[in-house]
Amino acid sequence: MIRLASCLAVVVAAAAATSAPLPGQQLPDTAFRPLVKRPAYAPGKGRTVCLDEAHHNFHTLDNRFRAFGDLLRRDGYIVKPSKRQFTASYRATCFVLVISNAQPNNDEWNTYPSPTPSAFSDDEIARLKKWVDRGGRLLLIADHMPLAGAAQKLAAAFGVAFTD
Repeated sequence: MIRLASCLAVVVAAAAATSAPLPGQQLPDTAFRPLVKRPAYAPGKGRTVCLDEAHHNFHTLDNRFRAFGDLLRRDGYIVKPSKRQFTASYRATCFVLVISNAQPNNDEWNTYPSPTPSAFSDDEIARLKKWVDRGGRLLLIADHMPLAGAAQKLAAAFGVAFTD
C-alpha cells in the first residue's frame, strides 16, 4: 500500500509539474485565408494602406496584424509596412495610415513610468495633424495600458481623449 501511494504521489507531482500554465502569446494565424467575394479593387490595384511599424508597435504586418494585411490585400489594396518616422514625403504614398498600439520603446510594459511616455514626438504629431487636415486618413488603434497612454498625445491632437 505504501509503495502504491508513493508511486501515485510521484505521478501526481510529475503531472502537476508538467501542466503548469505557460504565459500566453499572441501569434499570427498563418493559415487564415479571408474570403472577399467582391474585392473593391483588382489584385494589387487598390489604394495603398501603410501600417506604422516605426514606433515599437505591438502589431506588425509580419506578426500580429498579418491577417489584417492579408484581408486588405485580398480586397485589392496595396499594403506595406511604414518603418520610418513620420515625414511629409513618405506619407504622400499612403492613402490610409494605420497606427496600432505604438509604444515609446521595447521595454517590458510593467517597467514604463506612469503616465506612459508618448510614442510620438511633438514634430511627428504636428506633421500627422497637418497631413490629416489636408485630407490624409488615419486609423489610430490603442488598447489597454500602456498602449493608450503612448498614443494619448497623438489622439489629443484630434480631440480624442485616451487614458492610461
